[in-house]
Amino acid sequence: MKNKSTINGVKWNAINSIASQASTVITGVVLMRLLSPDAFGLIGMITVFTGFLKMLKDSGLGVSLIYKKDLTKYDKDTVFWFNFVFGLLLSIIFFFSSGFLADYYDEPELNNLIKVFSLTFVFSSLSGVHGPLLKKHLQYKKIFMANITSIVVSSILTIIAAFSNFGVWSLVILHLSASIIYTINLYFVSDYRPSFNFSKDILKSHFDYSLPVLGTKSFNYLTRNADNFFIGSLLGSQALGYYSRAFFFVNMPIQKISNIIGSILFPSLSLKKDKKQSKNLLLNAMNMTAFITFPLIGGLIVLSEPFVVGIFGEQWKPMVLTLQILSILTLFESVFVFTTSIFYAHGATKLYFRLSVIYGLYNIVAFYIGSLYSIEAVAGLLLIGYILFMFPKLYYAGKLIDLRILEIFKILKSHFIINFIVMFLVYVASIFLLHKISMIILLIIGIATYLILFTIISLLMNKKDLLIFIDNLKKVIIEKG
Repeated sequence: MKNKSTINGVKWNAINSIASQASTVITGVVLMRLLSPDAFGLIGMITVFTGFLKMLKDSGLGVSLIYKKDLTKYDKDTVFWFNFVFGLLLSIIFFFSSGFLADYYDEPELNNLIKVFSLTFVFSSLSGVHGPLLKKHLQYKKIFMANITSIVVSSILTIIAAFSNFGVWSLVILHLSASIIYTINLYFVSDYRPSFNFSKDILKSHFDYSLPVLGTKSFNYLTRNADNFFIGSLLGSQALGYYSRAFFFVNMPIQKISNIIGSILFPSLSLKKDKKQSKNLLLNAMNMTAFITFPLIGGLIVLSEPFVVGIFGEQWKPMVLTLQILSILTLFESVFVFTTSIFYAHGATKLYFRLSVIYGLYNIVAFYIGSLYSIEAVAGLLLIGYILFMFPKLYYAGKLIDLRILEIFKILKSHFIINFIVMFLVYVASIFLLHKISMIILLIIGIATYLILFTIISLLMNKKDLLIFIDNLKKVIIEKG
């Protein structure tokens, strides 16, 4: 029965993830057609701070609720009231910081935007216990219903506002309405109702567990979002709008694919201490992922202009080069991300943390230096940093499972060669057709051409691995079905 609940939970969690991301992408495309890059940049300036403050608000207490075995009503109520009071405090602080932040960014419009945005802390704090409790009991279907409803309704409200010329306020409506609706939905689907109970000792016991989690999350957040902060500060809202949208559209779908494949191929990696098994799993994950992500990213690189202009409009054309640079980074990241599981599975978490600290510190410096020049410079330095970090990461992960870096690139060699050939051919064809047909038609022709050429050349140069990939894909679909 427990196994059935786990499988059902995994299924609904996957459905929730895919549906919410799909809805977010669709809404994002519509809004990018209606709103200016400046609007997205202004919201990006705000979410740099709200994202960090929301993480502080949770303080890892949600994770503590999930993993504590003997959970009492006092545990739930204590965490609930702490979240609420702390969320209210953050809302007040952020509200009265609006003038300072508006002056710092030299964006007067931020003043009122931040004041309204600060309300999200109050509403999100009211669901800080309900969500984790549903996850604890694997009730992901309820989470899905609450989440997808909030996304759909808030998206509709936002699109209506954008059509009605609300401008940047449309995006404020998106965030605020999603937070309110999600909180209300969780109250309907959850059995938990708060009472006036509070215990300092219980709160301390949860903090003992959650603070190390908070420390790691805080460091990761700062290193991953320093680019938005520096770009907003030094290059302005329009530049941040271009950069943030480019990063979102190149990173989100590829990351999702890698996560799904990782969850399929690494379900029991932590139980398999055998180096050969771990090595085969890692290489299999990389090989399978490359079959999906390399053509997707390769196509995006050579068709970035028709993709951006055809889908989002001419006003977004300045983000093309940034999108291409970030796509190259994501190409590497999509297959090498799995090495992280090797560090965790073989108990080398301290080594991985040290590597991550060095990489994170490099990123902060690189983001600042790049922001002195352009968003393309930021993306370029981010790519250089990832490549520099990639080799020691592969080396140390390889040492744990007796895997040499050359073995990894041997597995991926055919993928690089095939996609480089296809990219070259599609690029030449797109140059010939550019300005002769509309961008959206060029994009459709380009995608079809890439897929046809990729399939033909793969059958000629890498037929064995392609057939193995198709066979594995069929097994995954059958198992998931």
